[in-house]
Amino acid sequence: MNNKYADERQQNLYKKFPSTHFLSNPTNVHNTFLWSTFFSRNLHRLAMDYLGIRLHLYQQLILYLMGISQLVCIVACRAAAKSFIIALYACCKAIIKPGSKIVLGSATRGQSKLIISEKIKNELMNMSPALRKEIKDIKDSANESIVYFNNGSTIKVFTANEFARGLRSTDAVREEFRQIDKNIDDSVISPFQTIRQAPFMIDPFYEGIECLKEDPKDIYISSSWLDDGHWMWNLVDQAYTDMLNNRTSVMLAFDESITLKHNIRTQRQMQQEKKKQDPITWQIEFLNLRVRNNSSAYLLGIQEMSRSGYYGKQAEQMAETSILAQAAGDLNSDVANSYLLASNAAYQYSGNVQKLNALLDGQNMITNRNSVSMQDMAEATTQAASMASELGVQENQLSAMIGTIESRTKAGGNEVGNAIKSLLINVQNVNNSKIAETFKKAGVAQTEFVNGVEKMRNPIEVLEDLAKVFNQLEESDPLRTEILTNIGQKYQANKLSALLSGWSDYEKMLVDYSEGTGSAAKEAEKSANNWEGSLNKLSNTWTGFIQNFANSNMITSGLQGLTGIIKIIDTVVSKAGTLETVMGVLGGGLASKTGWGKTIVVYNAPFYKVA
Repeated sequence: MNNKYADERQQNLYKKFPSTHFLSNPTNVHNTFLWSTFFSRNLHRLAMDYLGIRLHLYQQLILYLMGISQLVCIVACRAAAKSFIIALYACCKAIIKPGSKIVLGSATRGQSKLIISEKIKNELMNMSPALRKEIKDIKDSANESIVYFNNGSTIKVFTANEFARGLRSTDAVREEFRQIDKNIDDSVISPFQTIRQAPFMIDPFYEGIECLKEDPKDIYISSSWLDDGHWMWNLVDQAYTDMLNNRTSVMLAFDESITLKHNIRTQRQMQQEKKKQDPITWQIEFLNLRVRNNSSAYLLGIQEMSRSGYYGKQAEQMAETSILAQAAGDLNSDVANSYLLASNAAYQYSGNVQKLNALLDGQNMITNRNSVSMQDMAEATTQAASMASELGVQENQLSAMIGTIESRTKAGGNEVGNAIKSLLINVQNVNNSKIAETFKKAGVAQTEFVNGVEKMRNPIEVLEDLAKVFNQLEESDPLRTEILTNIGQKYQANKLSALLSGWSDYEKMLVDYSEGTGSAAKEAEKSANNWEGSLNKLSNTWTGFIQNFANSNMITSGLQGLTGIIKIIDTVVSKAGTLETVMGVLGGGLASKTGWGKTIVVYNAPFYKVA
């Protein structure tokens, strides 16, 4: 048998076609094998030669490395065309590998949905007539975003949450993966990856050949973030180490020099951006720095407060309150910042740290005296504060509601917060006949007359009256069940039961809240990372902090260095005619143990040259 074929079936494939068919010629079959192999191993050439899409050199390198690697990790600055590359990779993989199931996920649906609606539909398809021919249909609605290819491949958008379970994929792309919960990635996304079900693999002749099975591909793309224990950096280090040890992984990083080199942004634009951004945002999102610092939680707090419109001393004070919440409640920075900002907005504190501290103290005291964690209290407050405030529920009342329901159900903060929102809405729903009739049977008024005008009663007053009635009823009384099923409804009946039957707990927690002054600071003192100690570490000024970065190994390569790398790769490619040897990093450099930008690694990838 001619050794240029894998087996006799390949060698005799041309005999399966009618004599008038293009593939009845063995030479044409042979060339088809070669081109298919070539494009499978060189997705950048598929994009340029078949789809006719012009690419910058760095985009060619990314696409090539994505095609040959099983684990792909890319950390890039703003405007580095991350979404464009994701869209192009997905289309190329879908075309060259029939039956591929490519999923694009992000923390919010709108974020990944834009890859289909903006990048594939409005950009790539306009650039490539060949791509338009490959695509059979696109469904792009509020509830569903899928690209269907003529060869059976699909590209589907999903939101990275619990509801994504069961979504099978051969290629899972996580966009802005730093925003995706680690538990969701581990329990929802990764477990449902599968081998591509190529039709020939169910043929007994091929099904037992292990080397023909294609492992699913993991792709993680994001902007940088503070290295404060976030799980993204473990993945970055894994990909980096695997790449250096010749495993099928690649780690790429790109800073703002990429956008300048390829005229994606101008020098003037970048100078204006730098003026607008706070120092940490600039270093993370534009310089693409990996910031390792004992002050990272504090700096993250300042960054988040600045994004929400609080600057200078006010941002620093709010960040200090966040540090206090983290130390007292054993919260991570994301939870603490979200909790404080949500509370601040809901109750219109306008950044008043005294009011934020009072809320933190009161809730901390409830968690100290009851079976409730500060994590659950913070998460529930984040979910429910806006609705509660709008309906006239005070901070202490919301806190006692959260504490009562969570201590009795152990449902978790997010679930309790969502339940409280639903219950508060139902309590004031006079248009639902079942709800209104149930309140009427219980003898509890939803409305009252004030100065001759009918108005909604405060929901806490309504719940208090309802609790009195509920707790006086016998366990077997049908009205108890009716109250829970009609007012609590299907999903919140058990939460309503916990609140009403535990109304004495609710009243006790109001007292706990009132006695909480200073409790958070006392709690923080017990923490290994106590608040005062954390703040003492921050005695360095902003000027000193930035100067330390300038003198450290974290500073990135400039345009001059990038231009040199480009010239080297241009030379290699022009001589080899292919990307046999490529750089695993451009611009900002590779994530290394000493930071970004000082390490450039040559990545030798296996390549089979096709004449």
